[in-house]
Amino acid sequence: MGSESRQRLVLIGNGMAGVRVVEEVLKLAPRQFAITILSEEDRPSYNRILLSSVLQGKQTLHSIGIHPFQWYVDHGIELRLGEEATRIDPVAQKVYTDKGELAYDKLVIATGSEPFVLPVPGVEKEGVFVFRTIRDCERLTEWATRYQKAAVIGGGLLGLEAAQGLAHLGVDVSVIHLSDRIMERQLDETAARLLKQSLESKGIRFLLQKQTAEISGEERVTGLRFQDGTTLSADFVVMAAGVQPNIAIAKESNIPTKRGIVVDDRLRTDVSGVYAVGECAEHNGISYGLVAPLYEQAKVLARELCGLPGLYYNGTVLATQLKISGVNVFSAGETTCSRSCTVLKTLNEITGQYKKLLFKGNCLAGAVLFGDTRQSDQLWQLIWANTPLSDDEKTQLLTEDGTAFERELASLPASHLICNCNAVSKGDIMSAIAAGQHTIAQIKAGTKAASSCGGCEVRVAAMLESFKHGQLLATFDIAERKPLCPCTSLTEQQVAQSIAEKRLVVFSDMSEKLGWKNKNGCRVCREVSAYYAGLFFPGGAPKERNGKQENDGSYTITLPHIAGRLSTDQLKQFALMAEELQVPRIDFSARNQVQLKGLTEKQLPYVFEQLDMPPAVLAGKRLQVAIDDSHYNWPEGRHLAERLLDLFNCVPFPMETEVCVTLAARRHELAAIRLSRSPLNWEVAIGSELFCSNDSVEGTFQLVCALLQYFRQSAQYSENIHAWLVRKGAVHVREVVFDAACQAKLNKQLAEITAVSHEHAERMPVV
Repeated sequence: MGSESRQRLVLIGNGMAGVRVVEEVLKLAPRQFAITILSEEDRPSYNRILLSSVLQGKQTLHSIGIHPFQWYVDHGIELRLGEEATRIDPVAQKVYTDKGELAYDKLVIATGSEPFVLPVPGVEKEGVFVFRTIRDCERLTEWATRYQKAAVIGGGLLGLEAAQGLAHLGVDVSVIHLSDRIMERQLDETAARLLKQSLESKGIRFLLQKQTAEISGEERVTGLRFQDGTTLSADFVVMAAGVQPNIAIAKESNIPTKRGIVVDDRLRTDVSGVYAVGECAEHNGISYGLVAPLYEQAKVLARELCGLPGLYYNGTVLATQLKISGVNVFSAGETTCSRSCTVLKTLNEITGQYKKLLFKGNCLAGAVLFGDTRQSDQLWQLIWANTPLSDDEKTQLLTEDGTAFERELASLPASHLICNCNAVSKGDIMSAIAAGQHTIAQIKAGTKAASSCGGCEVRVAAMLESFKHGQLLATFDIAERKPLCPCTSLTEQQVAQSIAEKRLVVFSDMSEKLGWKNKNGCRVCREVSAYYAGLFFPGGAPKERNGKQENDGSYTITLPHIAGRLSTDQLKQFALMAEELQVPRIDFSARNQVQLKGLTEKQLPYVFEQLDMPPAVLAGKRLQVAIDDSHYNWPEGRHLAERLLDLFNCVPFPMETEVCVTLAARRHELAAIRLSRSPLNWEVAIGSELFCSNDSVEGTFQLVCALLQYFRQSAQYSENIHAWLVRKGAVHVREVVFDAACQAKLNKQLAEITAVSHEHAERMPVV
């Protein structure tokens, strides 16, 4: 395809987000576009996150480069350095710069962010710096060799990195911060105090709850004056009070902006053919400044540009991992308590280690680690997946000593993400190691793991160590050979196969015939074996009590209804029964389902009778059905949700799964599967990725039923549907559920299991 016949793709910005978009586009369609990149800076792309490492002398300007000039040449990319884009004409589809103009077919704004400079008197003086670019880094290094005292305004992540770098160069550094603690957005009071103490031991001073009123000096900086009248002597000042999206060109071109350039789930602005990505973009009211969300956005946008829609950006669970003066710090999700949170924490002042876990319902909502952050990967995955946890599992998370990743490295599946910034899995890294990449530098170059924020470098190093000790073969795909639990040497697959072949529906028979070490078993093997017995022999497997027994011996009953929706009659019925039985409270679960808590065993039969619920069900997790709040009165969607709930109410699943029915082209916050009605058809999405579409509501219902049945049949216990789809392969799953004969067979099997599951189980009316 000649360049004259290719579409013209123009990017404004040569930073990490913009370059990642180009990388993803080249993977998908290397010859589709004639690409031009406009860059205000005078050098190729580099990793801005590592600037503090350059200031500390740990990296060089060359080593933090993302791509050299030759990369642009090799891929036919026109890189215009030192050229500033000033205005966009969407009608004429032209970009105007300080050196001319150029036409585009598709335009991506990736201008990033710019430092926030305090509007105080004296800000224009010589010796006032920001810390954002390579040029800023070079100037700070130069001044650090000439002067001894520096004031860093801002005690957030950027300010602490600048302070650490300057202290490494021998400068006397004072950090001025408006809040009462440093890094208040990422850390709670305890972690912030420990970090402050650690940095103070390295010679960095802190002035907290100080507001700068003026930068003193004639032409050059001599110090600071604060609002409370106190002063500080300083030879130069670094403004590190935060950043703000660089939206100047969008505002000049009448492209809608708020704090950032407003984009939808496909990174489109309101102007046709114009997109925004990275720190300059605002998605659902949030402008992201960390690497992982920027790269997720880039992947979605690349598919959109190449005409391959189906992937949506739904926001990112934010996580911060850094190492300051040898101290490891990690935070993810929520870090401050609310009334709806349960908090577990532990502090060892002697070793300087601190852990705080915040739970909403049964799911981990946030975590803070200080000192020992080896558990960070495990915690981030639990937060990201919104995985339900038992009380024992919550306690175990708190008491683990941080070596869980090293201990369980061999058991992780190949799909497990090691590098969240670049979406590099364990399988990717093991393949690279097997191909001869045996150093951190080689792994970085070959897979991009640990090449962005560097937080996963310890995990990559652990994998390299396993190779050096001859454990490569043992760690590759070992998840399939890992024993189910300490009670047996058999894998989950072998246990399931034995249950199916030998009709082992009773646990005592199974443990005896399969040679269990502990005949009574443990929680894991009892749950797993009960699930598979019900899966293979729904008519003969023992049923379990319909309810959860809590640690105090009481029971919790979850009532079947569309999540978050109750009729007036149902609400009245629940309240009257709770009052009659003196039930302590009626709660909503994390997935907005009504729960009666604090029931005694003697009260259960009465509750089941009054609510027309089965007293016993097949073992397993359940399917939750939700409908978007704003579309509840939409008859077609409501009827579809009711049918799914009615069909699957008593059917066991390997993992709690939620289906959300919506008119919006976006994923429900907690839903694993989204069914959305567009003007043309129905779309079925798993997570953020479009799985398929269908013209009719009935066709969609039949397809989703077959999909859920195939998931039930072939997923491992506790495997969520997204992980299952990755393991089985989306293409394969589509081939199965799209095939008319396979779909009919799956739905026939589902009808048989639902008939058994619903036997003698007349239920309460569905709302």
